[in-house]
Amino acid sequence: MSTAAKKAVEPSGVPAQNEKGKVVNLPTVKTTNELAADRLDKLDKFLKMRDTNDKLRAKQRKLADMLSGEDGITGLRLTLESNTEEVEISNSIVVKEVLQFAKSKLDAVVEASNNDVLTFEI
Repeated sequence: MSTAAKKAVEPSGVPAQNEKGKVVNLPTVKTTNELAADRLDKLDKFLKMRDTNDKLRAKQRKLADMLSGEDGITGLRLTLESNTEEVEISNSIVVKEVLQFAKSKLDAVVEASNNDVLTFEI
């Protein structure tokens, strides 16, 4: 019996010999249920990615609306909070620069998220 025929006959996962007589493991064959479960797991991951992407794009739109609505007359105030500290910035120029910086960083995160969603395979 040839080596190729020998490999085809042996059950999956059982050590077999290659053409040179070295022991090799044959690939494990997944059942239909395992394949379906894998695809459903990937679908769950994709749906989570989609939800994250939707939230990021909503924040991006809100930030863009905030920046486009700034007319230079209305005062802007930014409050940053952590567990123990709070900082308030009321200088409109500084607030606008902080918002523009945040927008550029958020744009990059949204772009990466879009690419992840577009290239994901279920």
